[in-house]
Amino acid sequence: MNRYFYLLFFVYFNLTAFTSVFADSPAAADDFGRIILNTYLPPQLTMPADARALLETKLDQIATAYGMGGSVVNPRFIITAKLNVIKKDVVPGPPQMISQVVELTVFTGDGLDNVLFSSGVVSLKGAGVNENKSLVDAIRKLNPQAKVVQDCVNQGKEKIVAYYSANCDFLLREAMMLSAKGEYDAAMAKISVVPQVSGECYRHCLDTQLFIFQQ
Repeated sequence: MNRYFYLLFFVYFNLTAFTSVFADSPAAADDFGRIILNTYLPPQLTMPADARALLETKLDQIATAYGMGGSVVNPRFIITAKLNVIKKDVVPGPPQMISQVVELTVFTGDGLDNVLFSSGVVSLKGAGVNENKSLVDAIRKLNPQAKVVQDCVNQGKEKIVAYYSANCDFLLREAMMLSAKGEYDAAMAKISVVPQVSGECYRHCLDTQLFIFQQ
């Protein structure tokens, strides 16, 4: 990215800022469209590849359903999950089936600082001709609109907004330090990810981006 790109970026978001000037009000606070949750499953979460792929897809669907679809532009905040099989039964056939009750915990948090923001537990039941297919069947039944999932995501949103409120001055100082070293693109990138819903911090970042661009 070059400074010309950031000029276009700044002009566009200054125009849209006028429509979000009430971001601190309760009504506007529902708009978390620029907050990003990135799907992440740790390597130590051992499970069959197709079950893992489906779980990643489900987490993507959750983030997207609440306007927080992931982006590599800002990888800090994550949505992740873990699975525990709490019951497994063999159902006589033919064909013989495997029935499993799975406890799935969804988490949101700061992936860079390893801070947990929220969690929610969903109980799912699946059945299949083997354990793998039974697990896939259970994960497939995860509903992104389930209340426990909704509460988890909403709590995560609140914590992300609080993060920017608490760290705004630090982000601005860091951007100015990068700018002083001539690292303009890095400086702009540091504060361009601040979401509109953060209100005052977002507006300070817009002002700082203009200052940096003029250097």
